[in-house]
Amino acid sequence: MSHVFAVFALTAGLLAAGLAQSVSPAPAAQLPERQSAWLALTPAERQAVFAFGDDIKAFLNVARQNQLAVAEGIRRARAHGFAEWKPGEHLAPGARFYVNNRGRALLLGIQGREGGAQGFRIVGAHADSPWLELKANPLVAKQDFVVLHVLTHGGLKHYQWVNRPLALTGHIDRADGTRVEVSIGLAPGDPVFVIPDVAPHVDRPFRNRTYTEVISTEEMLPVAASEPLASGGVMAQALAQLFARYHVGPADFTSAELILTPNTPPADAGLDRALIAAYGQDDRLLSFVALRALLDTEGAPDKTALVYWTNNEEVGSVNDTGADSQFLDTVLTGLLSADLGARFTPLALRQAKDRTSVISADCNTGINPNFPQVQEPDNAARLGEGVALKRYGHGFDANSEMIARFRRMFEAERIPWQTSTYVEGIGGGGTIGLFFSAQNMNVIDLGVPLLSMHSPYELSSKVDDWAMYRTMKAFLGGGAE
Repeated sequence: MSHVFAVFALTAGLLAAGLAQSVSPAPAAQLPERQSAWLALTPAERQAVFAFGDDIKAFLNVARQNQLAVAEGIRRARAHGFAEWKPGEHLAPGARFYVNNRGRALLLGIQGREGGAQGFRIVGAHADSPWLELKANPLVAKQDFVVLHVLTHGGLKHYQWVNRPLALTGHIDRADGTRVEVSIGLAPGDPVFVIPDVAPHVDRPFRNRTYTEVISTEEMLPVAASEPLASGGVMAQALAQLFARYHVGPADFTSAELILTPNTPPADAGLDRALIAAYGQDDRLLSFVALRALLDTEGAPDKTALVYWTNNEEVGSVNDTGADSQFLDTVLTGLLSADLGARFTPLALRQAKDRTSVISADCNTGINPNFPQVQEPDNAARLGEGVALKRYGHGFDANSEMIARFRRMFEAERIPWQTSTYVEGIGGGGTIGLFFSAQNMNVIDLGVPLLSMHSPYELSSKVDDWAMYRTMKAFLGGGAE
């Protein structure tokens, strides 16, 4: 019996050895240790990171809201050889084009060698952010001041907007069909608008207010004028100033789109200048990063590469410039129809969408050193550790095959990345990705972490922004297949 057992043991050992040679090595017992993306940079890469950060700040300084972003995006695109596409126009491979959706949303593209029938590669981001909008009848006299009635656009903390300089931008459409562009508070020497808070000397009646009710929306009234005219008082002064500057009257505000945003310019933050401090990084930061990735794409990619800036994401992606509109469908239909000619069919369009891959790009929260308890550290994103792959669950995640493709691309391109998941029951958020998914496109949600998200002065890490740029550029050029 001992001899038989020995033979059996020897045979089993040889078999096990053979199997060990034929299968892949066992995976690591645990995930790699998290590491700052800064530590992997070469000196040349570090220089590129800071140069890219300077360009981000330059864009955000101009693009204080979505209409200004679209205008600046078109200006930069035209400087890089992009031309406006007209419906029905056939595009040759490598043609660089854009479609302006009412000055509030924008689509830019580079025609691919395969045309649209084999699908598109799209990076979607939104160009709006939390801000204050003027009501239809904004001017009101109160206690010998003229103040402005406002509405909030998106989720913001009201108390963060008081006692800070605000700029007014947008436009007014007169009844005669002419338009006036408005900008007050951004140019040197311009006046600013300020929502005054109550002084600590007299605020005792308000001290029991809860965190979210420190300032109500109806108390967010920026001061517009305070000097009375001899005839007509302070309201007459405000109206006289507006007429002198823009030749508009009170009724013209009914057909106006005027937005109040912080006028503080972007800046480096920290002794090491590793962070960007700026208003509107959620999500004009990633809108710009996508733009730069497309502008820097050379030649013709295999599939048509598109960057889509949407509007109104902060309030549900509504209206004809939001991601829930038919704008993208109309443009894709036009591009594919121009490609296929008489061979175009509705089924061909649906099949092209089935073959389309999308990055839904949007910022997310990062672990805050002052409030770490609201994040679960094993699954939360950290500033400086690269692109954040969003795994929010509840049916919103990309499928595992697509995530695996991006993992391969990250590894091949040496792009630092991490995951981001909110604590169940505490945090949440969404992106425009659901509107692409509803058209049967393959969608993955990526972002960069921010501190002070949705505040008037958000913080991002330059190395994360650079990692996202490299991700988008690789994807638009054919990566993650």
